[in-house]
Amino acid sequence: MFRNILNYTAIGFLLFFSTACYYKTNLVEDSLQHQIGASPSVIRGDTILGDYYDSDDFQNKPIVLNFWFPSCPPCTMELKTIEKIHRAHNNSIEVIGIMLLGLDTEEDGKKFLEKNKITFPTIPDTYGIINNFEVTSFPTTIFLDSNHYVKDSWVGIIDENTLEEKIFNLK
Repeated sequence: MFRNILNYTAIGFLLFFSTACYYKTNLVEDSLQHQIGASPSVIRGDTILGDYYDSDDFQNKPIVLNFWFPSCPPCTMELKTIEKIHRAHNNSIEVIGIMLLGLDTEEDGKKFLEKNKITFPTIPDTYGIINNFEVTSFPTTIFLDSNHYVKDSWVGIIDENTLEEKIFNLK
């Protein structure tokens, strides 16, 4: 009986958590809309693998920012699509992951990236990048044009066709 209660509680938690990760609100859309066309974005910090990342090193190259964390099922589902796009467009766009810390540690992120062969750089958000972009739902993907102005955004799982279309519109 106790085991059944634990199983139902765990299943309920996972369903709630999965839905909470994917939930899309007008508040998020509105806050991101205010940023479109705002001053250029600069993203700097140490990546999970110990390299230093500076978006200024990629002047004249559009950037795709993906905000995620390892225990968010929708986040981890879409990372394989984003990795595929990263490999296909590596010369024409820059992809960077921003990992929320809290439920997951930097070590959790590193293990996940290595296990799933995710090669694009990922910064654990010890720098407040999520707050700078007013991200409150996960996953969220933000598209910066070649001058690093926010051009577009997507809240929730993004499919390959939509991602391709949004990248095409950055160029």
